[in-house]
Amino acid sequence: MHQDGVGTQQDLHQAAHWFEQAAQQGHAQAQATLGLFYANGTGLKKDDTNAAHWYEMAATQGHMNAQQQLAYLYSLGQGVAQNHQLAAYWFEKAALQGDAISQNRLGKLYERGLGVNQDLAKAKKLYRQAADQGHQIASINLRMLDN
Repeated sequence: MHQDGVGTQQDLHQAAHWFEQAAQQGHAQAQATLGLFYANGTGLKKDDTNAAHWYEMAATQGHMNAQQQLAYLYSLGQGVAQNHQLAAYWFEKAALQGDAISQNRLGKLYERGLGVNQDLAKAKKLYRQAADQGHQIASINLRMLDN
């Protein structure tokens, strides 16, 4: 309620406080949201290390968006040491749940052979899965790979 100002005045600092309370009790959505708050500096000081920590807590519970965000941090080396193998691992977890962004990004890792063995057929399959969901960049990546 504090996050959106529903029934009370919007107070992102207070929202972060309550998300942290729930996150510490193991609530995956609260952990993912707290990770996002840290990543964006929403109600808290921007801190990519804390963002990665809370994303990982939620990701290990199967939270798709947290898996995607954690993979992205690993691919960039933002808040964690850059590790394309871990990026591929977490993108695959989210991709298997149908996340088009993760399917596209995992496809790019397979296309380039980053963190995984290069496999253009697998890259095409992932791009196609994402494109079939309307992911425009995946459609472009698929066309470029077909040429």
